Amino acid sequence: MDFMSMQSICDIINYGDGMILEAIILAAIVLFFLKDKDISNLINFKFKGISLASIGIFLMIFINFVTSKYFGKVTDFFVDNFKIFHILSILLIGISLLLNYKNYGLLLSGAGTILNAIPVIFNGKMPVSIDALMKTNNERIIKIIYMGGSLSHGIFENPKFYFLSDIIPLHRIVGNSKVISIGDIFISIGLFFAIILISRKRGV
Repeated sequence: MDFMSMQSICDIINYGDGMILEAIILAAIVLFFLKDKDISNLINFKFKGISLASIGIFLMIFINFVTSKYFGKVTDFFVDNFKIFHILSILLIGISLLLNYKNYGLLLSGAGTILNAIPVIFNGKMPVSIDALMKTNNERIIKIIYMGGSLSHGIFENPKFYFLSDIIPLHRIVGNSKVISIGDIFISIGLFFAIILISRKRGV
């Protein structure tokens, strides 16, 4: 287990959580100015498949934690089987979102999650466009992924389902630029609208 292989948690955070957090912040700003709203709906919303989502989220956090540091045979096991647990966690989260199909925002987020799972299933990792990656000027992430140090993202010559991979460079005014996928866009837009829809007085 070398240093580079122990950095998978870094690019997971950089490529996924950032967009989700931004979507939540933007939704919160919109809600602030929205008159026809009931914030209590967010607390009382009955999310179907909450157990699946919880297991998926826990699994994703856990495998990234145990592979970001070295815990002996435990880390070795999850590094060797990272693909299986990674895909399982994504699918569990995606399915839980799709179960809430009556909320079009959560449905869109679920679809985006499944779209992200497809290239991972067929390539073992999420393929990343080298051209798009270089445009981010994020030297740490470029080094990790280009040198094959990430367990979740990688550079492929002819990846399957390339159009669903991380191929879109996203330049940010604040924070590091990154490469995102169509699925990432669906997830963020879906989450944004899900929060708005749930918060309306009649709720969804």
